[in-house]
Amino acid sequence: DISRRISIQCNPSFHIPAIYSVYSLKSLHAQKQQYPQNEAESAFPGLFLGWDLRGRDPGNLGTMIRTAAAAGFDAIILLEGCVDIYNSKVTRSTVGCMFNIDLIQNLPNTKAVVDALKKAGFTLYAAHPRGGSCAIGEKFSQKNVIVIGNEANGITTAMLHHCDKLLTIPMPGGTESLNASVAAALMIYEVIRN
Repeated sequence: DISRRISIQCNPSFHIPAIYSVYSLKSLHAQKQQYPQNEAESAFPGLFLGWDLRGRDPGNLGTMIRTAAAAGFDAIILLEGCVDIYNSKVTRSTVGCMFNIDLIQNLPNTKAVVDALKKAGFTLYAAHPRGGSCAIGEKFSQKNVIVIGNEANGITTAMLHHCDKLLTIPMPGGTESLNASVAAALMIYEVIRN
């Protein structure tokens, strides 16, 4: 039986759940070993959502995890500096979907991650609000990494240089950009559609 005080600390929202679980987190060392070291050792043969979030928006990340899991993506890679996947807002907004997809976080070396993915045959597509090829109708490869940046600053310059192709979602209404989780959802389902 958990006291109300502990329950509020675990979940600061007004809706206190009746059930809690305790589990051990994967070690950072184990997570670093999971991303593909070479084509033969590729742990994820299918689709990826690469998240280059240097901001701190847990709601967007949770929505992306839920969407990627629903679409059958194999993994989400979070570079160092991203919001923690175990943040209470992230876990709540995934509605349990975070247990249906591999989540790899705190990878510190962008170049090493990108090199390993490219060596394993993945193509990196950057979602960018301007200047890219039209994302609608794009012919994606068999092994994809969709890179999404944070809403304030977009994808880092270093990551843009590593991407194979820039893709832009049409916004004929003149809006500057889309919410990051909406852009991710559109890109994810465009991959699935093709």
